Amino acid sequence: MLVLNNLQKCSREEINIHYSQLKNNHTSKEVYETAFNDLHESLKAGEVKKVVLSKIKEVENHKDPLEIFDGLNKTYNSTFNYILSSPEIGCWMGATPELLIESDQLRIKTVSLAGTVLQSESWSEKEREEQQFVTDYILDVLNENGFQNHQIDGPNDVNNGIVKHLKTTISADYTNRSSFFKTISDLHPTPATCGIPTKDAMALIQNTENHDRQLYTGYILLNFKNPVAFVNLRCMEVGKNKVHLYLGGGLTAKSDCEKEWEETERKSQTLLKFLE
Repeated sequence: MLVLNNLQKCSREEINIHYSQLKNNHTSKEVYETAFNDLHESLKAGEVKKVVLSKIKEVENHKDPLEIFDGLNKTYNSTFNYILSSPEIGCWMGATPELLIESDQLRIKTVSLAGTVLQSESWSEKEREEQQFVTDYILDVLNENGFQNHQIDGPNDVNNGIVKHLKTTISADYTNRSSFFKTISDLHPTPATCGIPTKDAMALIQNTENHDRQLYTGYILLNFKNPVAFVNLRCMEVGKNKVHLYLGGGLTAKSDCEKEWEETERKSQTLLKFLE
């Protein structure tokens, strides 16, 4: 989690890039397949309904981070685009399509975002089931936190680069026992970034993935008067001569390894095309 307070506009000249010190870390297809097979056995056995498997794609890069960021902003106008840099975290950049939560004094809004195919493809039962898991989970959390008068819009198609996702927008009214920060804590991680049940899926991920997700699948909270938080997806860590793209996808018992690998490769194009 990153909480950003007292944000102010600054010029390009005021931005100081602290590059991440990146070690060699690339998830091979063989390593991915082994992890997939282990998780798929758990899914077929009914230990979990869904689990998110991630990987790191290491790519050589010699472009200036601000030049890359300019490209993101010119191309994507419906995502939360950011660049973060500090001596503590290095340099991270992303264009995430996923709102975690947005709030005013009376209502909150969140989204259920899951399922990924090419824009030209049709949705299968697997993607629709995967997205419904997330929607049901969010509604349960809102009910447990006392929110009322839910409004649900979706699922609808939303484009992101060369792919599209299924998106359901959910809003609800605060009550006396509703808490913004407790709701964030209960929502995160959603099934879109971890799995169902959350604790069991998280344990499987920690025992299976051989890399640290770091800021990937965390969230960025802009602590304004009306706060808003975004899930950190479609992101990369930027070093001086290379980047690490963090990519993942939701697995169910209906998943196919080759299709899941290809899904992560397609997602990489959101940022990868700006490095070429």
